[in-house]
Amino acid sequence: MLGKIVAASVNWLFGLLAIFPILALSLLLGGVAPGEFWREILALANLLFYSLALGMFVSSYMRSERHAAGLTIALLMLMLWLPAQIAHWHQQSTGAFELSLWFILPDVTRPLHYASDNLSRTSSDLYWGSLLGSHLVGWCYLLLASLIVPRTWQQSAGKISRWQEGAAQFTYGRNRERRQQFRARALAVNPFYWVAARARGQSLVLWIILAAVVMSFLISWLVDPSDADNAWVHLWPAFLLHTVLKLWIPLAACRRFIEDRRSGALELILSTPLTAGEIVRGQWLALWKQFRGPVFFVLIIDALLLFFGWAAISKGDGKDQLLFLSLSGAGVLVFLADLVALAWLSMWRGMKARHSYVAWLWCVVQLLVLPWLVFYVALTAGAMLIFLPQFVNAGAANNAASMKKWMEWLPHLLTSGWVLLSLAAAILTAWWARRCLQQQFRHQATLSYQPVKAGSPPPLSSAPVPPR
Repeated sequence: MLGKIVAASVNWLFGLLAIFPILALSLLLGGVAPGEFWREILALANLLFYSLALGMFVSSYMRSERHAAGLTIALLMLMLWLPAQIAHWHQQSTGAFELSLWFILPDVTRPLHYASDNLSRTSSDLYWGSLLGSHLVGWCYLLLASLIVPRTWQQSAGKISRWQEGAAQFTYGRNRERRQQFRARALAVNPFYWVAARARGQSLVLWIILAAVVMSFLISWLVDPSDADNAWVHLWPAFLLHTVLKLWIPLAACRRFIEDRRSGALELILSTPLTAGEIVRGQWLALWKQFRGPVFFVLIIDALLLFFGWAAISKGDGKDQLLFLSLSGAGVLVFLADLVALAWLSMWRGMKARHSYVAWLWCVVQLLVLPWLVFYVALTAGAMLIFLPQFVNAGAANNAASMKKWMEWLPHLLTSGWVLLSLAAAILTAWWARRCLQQQFRHQATLSYQPVKAGSPPPLSSAPVPPR
């Protein structure tokens, strides 16, 4: 286990070392003490070890790479949020002056908070205590993985093996008659639809995460009712639910094509009368079957948040009501457009990538990160072009009047620009990915079986066999 985690951490450690000089620019710019910088670096290295140890623990009892990666990300996000949230709930319920050490010490994000120079002078023991506590939790993950691996590395009869077999039966169904009925119905619609949709438990973890997000906000509002009276707080649950689905769908959309290309099943399917368009249509039907429930659930939560947020705003404040309505509507519109674009893009990336996480990362960067970067650059450039000449060429009174006029319309302008940019990126991405799938699907599916190009060295199997 130690050799495995060292081998797995080499690339990530080099990446962390590569950003050290970039982070050290803050020392040259001023305002950051050398001790604060090195404490942050040590906390980041500890966070890297913690995440790798958690991944080793999860993968020790799971055989599917995709399931292990998804569960690791979900548990990591939960452990980054849950200890601090429990500590705040405990502080509010007990009326304590400080957070409880029992909840702070295992929190892996707490050293990042206490690494600042001001806090480290007054509470250096909290920094080193939380750093040591979270580091020991990572070693506990490695110890548990070392105890689990000898019992799960073989297909042997054991308690964990029986659990895995039970999970597989739950995924595909225990009732043989129902499986046969679904097979007959799915094959009548589209044969590839049956291949991609027969695993019924694929969205179970997604349902658990969505329910956990909703329950966390409900509990926080019960603990602090003042948050429920703030209309703008109602936007955060919708944003988190949208983000969860946007991150989940591309991972599920690309998985089928990647696994079938790796096993050679896609070439066999293309040798049948099924066309590339029918295969893509079957994949779309499978995605619709898997995600229609979560999508409708998120839309219902959006409607409830819109209703309660609207009720929290006073009736006489029409501007705030209009802004809240426009933000909520824009979020839902962009959410639906991104889902369609992410599905198309992920299917196309799944035809090119060798691993699902590579295709998922490309989709996230291309459709979710890049538009925000463009929006930020456009926002900065627009602010400089609009406000800077007014302060240079006008007086103080004109500046105040002009600034007040722009600030009244600024939220609506930002919302409109964000919606137009996001919709344009989603539409163009969906059109491009769909066009690539229609034109290059068969070529990408059989790319590993192309003949050897002229001038390239022959494979080892084609070397002449010497006579005996």
